[in-house]
Amino acid sequence: MRLPFAVLLALFPLPVAADWTLSGDASTLAFVSIKNGRTAETHGFTDLTGTVSDAGEVEISIPLASVETSSRVYGERMKAFLFRVAHFPEATVTATVDMDALALMADGTRRTALIDLTLTANGRTAEYPAEVSVTRIGEDAVTVGTTRPVIVDARDLGYEDGIEKLRALANLDAIASAVPVTFDLMFKR
Repeated sequence: MRLPFAVLLALFPLPVAADWTLSGDASTLAFVSIKNGRTAETHGFTDLTGTVSDAGEVEISIPLASVETSSRVYGERMKAFLFRVAHFPEATVTATVDMDALALMADGTRRTALIDLTLTANGRTAEYPAEVSVTRIGEDAVTVGTTRPVIVDARDLGYEDGIEKLRALANLDAIASAVPVTFDLMFKR
């Protein structure tokens, strides 16, 4: 008995072929700063770009000058004194994902995965574990989002002096170096 080609594809999915590109307009990356141990403010980045290769190599570029804050002044101070965008204009996140597992996901399904993220910023590199939820929107679209915030320690990336400068300028007692980060990213093939 010969099975139709469409049935064979359903039974034995082909690997996901073709690179995936981050849809910046449909993606978010946010973080929370905590001042004086009791005041939390949410910030984010715009203009994200990125790809996932056929081999599952993820690379996301974060233009640090695209930081958005609740205050224009605070945003400008972050760019100048924390991120030092004149010297370090972008941060990058890299990871490796299982493309075979993605190929096996049916449209409309979701799965949770643990991945290791490598963050490079300020001339330094740090690694963080992340629990993410992957949703197959369709044949050519996938979303990946944090199921829990990733806690990035700004000290791992050498941002202590910048945090101290922001603290002094705002006349605060403290700014926490532990920063909860969340993301919701859409990739299209």
